Amino acid sequence: MVTISVYAATTIGANIETAGTLTVTGASTFTGLATFDHATSTSATTTDYLYIGPDFTEDSNMNFTAGDLFVANDVNVGGVTYLDGALQATSTSLFTGAASFYSTLNVTGLATFDHATSTSATTTDYLYIGPDGVEGTFDFSGGDLYVADDVEIGGLATTTEALNTQGTLHVGGNADVDGTFDIGGGNTITKFMFGTCNIAATTVNASSTAYAECASATGVASGDNIFVTATSSLPENFIIQAASSTISNEISLRIYNTGSIEGTSTGVRTFFWQAIR
Repeated sequence: MVTISVYAATTIGANIETAGTLTVTGASTFTGLATFDHATSTSATTTDYLYIGPDFTEDSNMNFTAGDLFVANDVNVGGVTYLDGALQATSTSLFTGAASFYSTLNVTGLATFDHATSTSATTTDYLYIGPDGVEGTFDFSGGDLYVADDVEIGGLATTTEALNTQGTLHVGGNADVDGTFDIGGGNTITKFMFGTCNIAATTVNASSTAYAECASATGVASGDNIFVTATSSLPENFIIQAASSTISNEISLRIYNTGSIEGTSTGVRTFFWQAIR
């Protein structure tokens, strides 16, 4: 083995080859191409761009200026990668671990997430969840939400527009309707109520009618459609022929006595009622 020591600058006009270690304690300047089969160091720096691997088709954003890094194949980073500028992927970008974005993530094309969770998720465009489906009135405009499968809401769901369903609507708890309620395109229902009311003993002669006021019908108002059902305690000779309301919380009953058995007094009775407004 031959050891060569140079203590001043030297220029090599032809190839130099060594089977051992070449140690350079100062700066090495290469004006042409420098090829290393394997190069390792505690650090590697350059004041120009760095091109790693064989020649390939570079992205148009790369301008071969100082600070550019070209890698022809895979990049494996064992630690954290910090980017002070934008991260742009012209092809697929894979993250096998967590990826933290401390600012805005802009996606101009399709972004597919196998599982996505966050404290909040916002978009200025539409949001499409699940595989491709058959959209109804969905017009792919800003603010639209399309869910291809089930939706479960643990809190309150509020809408300022109409709620439209083409299938079965199941409500497991209470349903409060402050506005109108329309079923099958029929008459609009704004309120449905039911309860009990009481009449005092009322005299109705055989084959005649008389009126009795059924009090404590809480919620009933003038003009409501009233339905009244007697209990088995009402003697069989009495029939409720009509029910209406002209006074709040009170139902007027027309009672007929068939005379099938003796007796002209209804007695104090409680009736069940339903009211539709």
